[in-house]
Amino acid sequence: MSTRAAKWRLAERGKALWWRVALWLGLEALLMHVTPPASLESIVPHVLHLAQFAWKAGVASIFIEEVFHVAVAPSLKDIFREAFLPALEECMGQFTRSMADAIAKKDFTFRAISDETHTVPASAAKAMGDDPALSEVKSLLEASRVTEAITQARTLADADPKYRSALLDALVFSSREEDWIAAEELLSECGESRHYRRLAFRYWGIGKVGEAIALAKDGLVMAEKNPDDWLGLAKFRNSLAYYYAEEDIHEKSREATKLIDLAMKAIKGKGDARLEASFLATRGFVRIVFGKDEAEVMKGLRECEKGRDGGARRDLYFHHAQRAHQRLQELSADTTNRPDPKRGGKRGK
Repeated sequence: MSTRAAKWRLAERGKALWWRVALWLGLEALLMHVTPPASLESIVPHVLHLAQFAWKAGVASIFIEEVFHVAVAPSLKDIFREAFLPALEECMGQFTRSMADAIAKKDFTFRAISDETHTVPASAAKAMGDDPALSEVKSLLEASRVTEAITQARTLADADPKYRSALLDALVFSSREEDWIAAEELLSECGESRHYRRLAFRYWGIGKVGEAIALAKDGLVMAEKNPDDWLGLAKFRNSLAYYYAEEDIHEKSREATKLIDLAMKAIKGKGDARLEASFLATRGFVRIVFGKDEAEVMKGLRECEKGRDGGARRDLYFHHAQRAHQRLQELSADTTNRPDPKRGGKRGK
């Protein structure tokens, strides 16, 4: 396939990807998994406008390419490809950034299904045992009053070091980064693998993926020392694979693939369909980011779609689709910069 044909093929696949994302997002907003900031009625016109835009642009693209160019003015194909398509791509890029900003600012609240988001402070309370001194801390955690629970646990820990583990349990559920730093200082003394995983997830949530990776790697070492906790080990492998992909660390591509494959093998057939869906979405994301060709990227996107439909986090699907588009653009640029052997250039390695 010539360089020009390969570039056009990737552009077409990228364009098809954006129609799919736009229409899916519109349907999601209308039908099920979006809670608007005010009322459903207030968002309906915007969603309909989005769907109408996607449909019109798609129809216009087909008309111009298949009818106008072929039957009337074949010489204008280059104008269409070099002017119209880049403008269309920029429009969809702006849409992507706007939606990403809206999600970050919580203008939309997506229902998210994952092990981490369903881990609530009450679960930490259950792990604290029956010590009467911890009854108030447990009650506060069960009521999701984490800041107050931290204050109470810190008072107990200052008086008796044996309560530092309870303080750590409370700190990892805080929404404040200063509390996470305090939690890290306790990890070497009383940390368990679940504390590492929770803190890593917290740092990933604010975009500090480097910190998330460091914590996940240390926690994985700890989890591997306890093979009886196969579920905790699988979750760590899944998390670390996802973080490597999130940070786009290509030298870790093989390790990420191995980690998620081991994680999926461990939970297969264990009866947790949602967890399997979440892990499948991770594998798809790993394929997208580290994919060496268009086919692998699109296979990863299909796995993300399947995971989404099976119960994986729906808000992250949009992120995965955005990264798929980005990867397709990178592959297209690589193809463009590679000499065309039919024109006397050398084939790139």
